[in-house]
Amino acid sequence: DRIILPNDQTIQISAYDTPNFQGNGIVEPGMVKPSDVEQLRDEWGEDSAMFKASILGEFPEDMGDTIVVPLSVATAAVERDAPQGGDEPVILGVDVARFGRDRSVVARRHGLRGEIVKTWQGANTMELAGWVGRYIEDDDPDVNAVVVDETGVGSGVVDRLRELDLGDVNVIGFQGGSSPLTEPEPGKKRKFFNAVAEAWWLMREWFEVGSIKQNDSLTAQVSSRGYTIQSDTSIRLQDKEDMLKSPDEADAFAMTFAPMVERTGIGVYL
Repeated sequence: DRIILPNDQTIQISAYDTPNFQGNGIVEPGMVKPSDVEQLRDEWGEDSAMFKASILGEFPEDMGDTIVVPLSVATAAVERDAPQGGDEPVILGVDVARFGRDRSVVARRHGLRGEIVKTWQGANTMELAGWVGRYIEDDDPDVNAVVVDETGVGSGVVDRLRELDLGDVNVIGFQGGSSPLTEPEPGKKRKFFNAVAEAWWLMREWFEVGSIKQNDSLTAQVSSRGYTIQSDTSIRLQDKEDMLKSPDEADAFAMTFAPMVERTGIGVYL
């Protein structure tokens, strides 16, 4: 028998409702498997909009007003073909892993085009710095700046990159808890709680017009981190400790906006 629904009605079916999850040993080819779900839960985070939409069959777009980059905005950036960066600076963002399951990530942005270049799990700080140095020398000589999260073990990466002969490349240490670069207008309160909130917010605006190379982990992370408006009206990000998955790729890409000191429309410059 067929069930015909009115046009305005839908049936929600999660991966757990499909035959591969019924415990009868049947594995239907082409359908999601329990091992797939476990892999995506680990990669995206169970609280991400990507996991909820793809695995649970939920579409939490109504959460868009509390998420830094709503899922619809993140996926639109993947499909968009933004213009080449031209004379705008090429900036690398480097997030340095601190724990076993976290990943070190290198992101690249050139104007309105961006991508995740490399991820590691388990690389030490000298290996990471060495790879970045070789990448700039051999693969991407147009890099103007490298922004590294220098909180904790990342300080070693900053020190080593400054020791290397990178020519005119500016090596910038980023501390997310420091004060934002954006100064409030006279008589007005500051807009951002700290530097990491400022960087993520600039990334949010960029996603509305930029073009990002497809990376499901990045899409999942930017669309799962929330924010709040503090009593002083400043924007504060959800603490990473409250997220089920560390947003390593998103932090790396957000750091490509960290050295910006002036803006003209959406154009952001060193």
